[in-house]
Amino acid sequence: MPRHKEYAPEEVLDKAPQLFWRQGYEATSMQDLVDHLGINRFSIYDTFGSKHKLFLAAIDHYRNVYAAGLRATLEDESKGLQAIRDYFAMMESELSKAGGRVGCLVQNSTLECVLTDGDVETRIQETNLSFVRAIRAALRRAEKMGEIEESGDLTARARLLFSVGQGMLVVGKGHAHRKMLRDITKSVGALLEDW
Repeated sequence: MPRHKEYAPEEVLDKAPQLFWRQGYEATSMQDLVDHLGINRFSIYDTFGSKHKLFLAAIDHYRNVYAAGLRATLEDESKGLQAIRDYFAMMESELSKAGGRVGCLVQNSTLECVLTDGDVETRIQETNLSFVRAIRAALRRAEKMGEIEESGDLTARARLLFSVGQGMLVVGKGHAHRKMLRDITKSVGALLEDW
């Protein structure tokens, strides 16, 4: 007779990203996961199959919860440039918090795993592209609202803004310097005004 699980897999997926986020994939042992999740090793293997599969599930959960929440700021149909300003202001606020130095699980995984793990690379590319598309859509709305001229390459501009946001994540991790983050946010605002 199969044993009844005394935990919900959804709860594991709420907790696991936090550990991988802080420590990275390689530095996180199965014992770390057992201790952090409060479930035994057998249960982890039974539900997820392996540490690697749990890691992929954790990335997917992060993308569906944390990243989607941030991207929703860009997807506000009532806003053009303000959606982009709000996105950078939210990033600045999150990175300035006490726990902000952990950065972003997707970006952290990019730096650690993207060259050696095709499953991680696929998820990262999908996530990055979703943000570029969301920024481009906000720029398109800004064009329609008359906030920017209809002359520039919106995809190139969206890629630039996405890259600046990724740079903010690095600055937030490396410096935890609110003024530097604030300066980046202000500079993005000035750039948007010039477009």
